[in-house]
Amino acid sequence: MSESNNNCPYPLHEEPVALASHSTLSACSDPNIDCGYPTVICPNNNCSEPNRTVAYFCTQCDRPLDFKQIEDTFLASLKPTKNPNFLFEINLRSVGANSVRDLKSFLGYLFVQTQGAGILVYCGYNPKRMLGRIHDDSEAQGLTCFRQNGISGEGREPPYILAATGANIYRMDFLPSFKNTTQTIRERNGAQICFNPFVTSKGLTYFLDNPSTRRISLWTQKGIGENWDGIGKIAPPVQTASGKIVFYSPLAVYVFDPATGHAAELAAPAKAELDIESIPLYNRQQNEVVIPGKTQLFRFKPDSENPKPFQLGHKDLGFYRFGLSDDGEEIYVAHSSGVDIINSVRGDTNWSLSELHIKLPSEQFPPRQFGPFLTFVVLKRGGREVGILDLRTKGQVLWAGQEKNITAPPIVCGDKLIIATENSSPDPVLQIYHLS
Repeated sequence: MSESNNNCPYPLHEEPVALASHSTLSACSDPNIDCGYPTVICPNNNCSEPNRTVAYFCTQCDRPLDFKQIEDTFLASLKPTKNPNFLFEINLRSVGANSVRDLKSFLGYLFVQTQGAGILVYCGYNPKRMLGRIHDDSEAQGLTCFRQNGISGEGREPPYILAATGANIYRMDFLPSFKNTTQTIRERNGAQICFNPFVTSKGLTYFLDNPSTRRISLWTQKGIGENWDGIGKIAPPVQTASGKIVFYSPLAVYVFDPATGHAAELAAPAKAELDIESIPLYNRQQNEVVIPGKTQLFRFKPDSENPKPFQLGHKDLGFYRFGLSDDGEEIYVAHSSGVDIINSVRGDTNWSLSELHIKLPSEQFPPRQFGPFLTFVVLKRGGREVGILDLRTKGQVLWAGQEKNITAPPIVCGDKLIIATENSSPDPVLQIYHLS
């Protein structure tokens, strides 16, 4: 990449300001102004032009920017052989946070969902300065983000991010500086949002729960609604490639088709109690939904003529959390004795932490995949530690942290590993590590 082409692409500087590094994923290096936003280098035909991460097209060569592909290529270039290097920590008590409930990375932005301070926004590649804050009081853990085209009646605007929680939808603009606007969707006909909204062919779609009537409702922006009475609490829904929505109670599975407004009810496997506290996963490659039971996993094809759940084959896990690989070929299971990687078709074990003669409880959080890396949390030496496994080799596990408490699943953002924990005070803090 040309050094002369290494300037921050955000129009907030009187003079050109260099990026913090020549890395494909970087950030503005100027600490004296309200910038510090994430940037991405265009990979097309050696263009190497720095762009804003929300951009759909390069400002120099006009070719599309596939951020997910660029990010995956960057992560694949990292080949750490030593434990991550601690860089610094951010104390969140000063901004009113009591604890960190979840972390999410989207387009290079780090979203920190807290108790007490709403959602804090940082640049994930260089999170030294808080970019903004969303005052959200949703109790639902998790944040759903979407990128939107910025087109108005007056012409094209910069793209922006929509972030949805169980309470509201927020539009986040980053030019000329961070700002967010709120669309409240908390209640409808006395019912409250019970899960984060998601996008379907019928627009923004969300579930509501009316505890007094035990009624579950599903609504879309285009007015399509469906009600289910007497089924009680349900697990978070998942959406299939065909647009169908799968959700379930402890005793039944439902497949809702927004195109027809019809929901098929499927019986759960005999004597199976499905776990509504865990999040089901959709395997796009296999077109299968993986559902957790109390002690085993189940899967089924929601678009088959008569879909039925069936057992995955890995049994007797005790309490566990699980995740799905990006390619859908493997299931990551964290349980009371360690971490296993299971073949998603055959159900046999491809790798286990026990192969390294390590048997540690790991059921606090589900494992997460970031490019070629799998992160998980174990109870080790009286504290919590984060393990990082390179999925290309499935060899040595690298370790970071050694904390009494880790409050959210760790994430990888660029070449940074970010861990939410507490110091001795105890104050909520973010610990920042370097991966490469």
